[in-house]
Amino acid sequence: MNELQKCLESFLTFLNWDKEKFNENETYFSFMKKCKNEDEIKKMLNYDYRHIFKIFDDTFEIIFRNTESLLTSKCIKKDFKKEYLVEYMEDTFEPYGYVDIELKIDKKKYYLKQEEFKNIKNKFTIIPFFYSKNFVNWIEQFNFKELEEKVFSIDKQIIFLINDCNYTLYNDNVLITNKNISNDIIQKFLKRFDINRNKEIARWRYEQVNWLDGTKWLNPDYFYFDFKCTNINELLKNYFLKNLVNLVIPHISNYVVYENGNFLNTINGHKKITIKINELDNYSQEQVNYLYEIYKWAYTGKNSDKLGILRNLITIFLCEDCGRNYYELLLKKSKGIYNTAIKNFDIYLKENVEKYFEARQRTMDLIENKSNEVSNEISNTISNMNKTLFAFLGTIFTAIISFVENTNDILIKFLLISFIVYVVIYSSYYLSYSIIKVNQINKYYNEIILKISDNLLGINTSEDNDNKKFSDSIDKNVKIFNWYWFITIVVNIVLIGIAFFSLEKLDGIVEVLKISN
Repeated sequence: MNELQKCLESFLTFLNWDKEKFNENETYFSFMKKCKNEDEIKKMLNYDYRHIFKIFDDTFEIIFRNTESLLTSKCIKKDFKKEYLVEYMEDTFEPYGYVDIELKIDKKKYYLKQEEFKNIKNKFTIIPFFYSKNFVNWIEQFNFKELEEKVFSIDKQIIFLINDCNYTLYNDNVLITNKNISNDIIQKFLKRFDINRNKEIARWRYEQVNWLDGTKWLNPDYFYFDFKCTNINELLKNYFLKNLVNLVIPHISNYVVYENGNFLNTINGHKKITIKINELDNYSQEQVNYLYEIYKWAYTGKNSDKLGILRNLITIFLCEDCGRNYYELLLKKSKGIYNTAIKNFDIYLKENVEKYFEARQRTMDLIENKSNEVSNEISNTISNMNKTLFAFLGTIFTAIISFVENTNDILIKFLLISFIVYVVIYSSYYLSYSIIKVNQINKYYNEIILKISDNLLGINTSEDNDNKKFSDSIDKNVKIFNWYWFITIVVNIVLIGIAFFSLEKLDGIVEVLKISN
């Protein structure tokens, strides 16, 4: 028992107040009673509160009021004046024979004032409780959707500070401990948080399970703990085991409906069964752990075949003994279902290895063909550029012959115009056609080929060395094509420019050549 507990329970024992009758929520620890005993009031007024206020500071107060009296209420709180309270009691208790008493401790304010929590209060949601039993009573009032809205958070880890626990438990999202939490535990807890994992599980459940009025993101990982310590509060342990089971079952079902105050989880497999949530008084940790392993296996790798195999096995295992409670039966047979699911999936993969490699080879052939198509377009682009150059050289050669033979200038003009028309029409058509075709090839590769290869039996073949080689070849060929395509454009523009210049200055060029001769 720590100092806080000793101080509080010493005070309650002194007044003979039963701590089991106290109320506790996420913010306050409180107790209310109608006091008709004058001696009890005197004991309260004469109690030495220095130690209480040393620990609780201004978060502790006892309020006295009387609804029949017109006097305002008075409080025992830090720096209170005893004489005022004595006078108040004389004016309220003696005339009416009773006074209402409310003890209230602002727990959240108390913990957040502690030095060890000042640096972490913004990193976590912190919910304090003095007693484990009160914590369980409080959290049990919420269903899963209310837990999402009022307790847990998808983007922030939560710490349940339970003062009477002498153990520390944590998973990726939730930490259960007392106020003497170490910085080492805090750092380990922080490192485990993965918001993307929670979002991925939520997306995958939306795709695989029809649960319209279900949770948005709350998943079984929030409730799984490794309960190895033997001194853990049984009520708290049973709460988390129960809710872990009740959330795993919807996550592995085909569809879930809420009917007559209960969730009905339907699984379509070898047969169709509906599992009704029938909570047990006690849960076997081993059975629950195997059920959690089933869920974790099914939700790892985002492979719908796993859920298909699992649902078939569940209906087979449970229908061997159909007259029994499916809920309890699923727990009792969870170990067998888990081990059989692993073995069957291994067999399933082995039987599909040949199909996988056939599909893989088809994918690689498609990638290779598309890469070759880009290579062909590179060759065609180079060929087009060469044709343009040869046409230009042919035009120049013919013009020179015409000039030597004193042919009319009209022929030379006709040749230049013909060359310009040829380059503009032929090259424009081909260059537009080729760039569109290469872009279509690249788009087809990115959207279709990779999608096929990445989803073959859940294996990411984009990381396969052979596929990566072809992928790199396509990227390389596209870059080479773009380079030659750009060069061809530049060459064509330059040649057309020369042709236009020659056409415009033809008379001057001819005169210069005649003079030089």
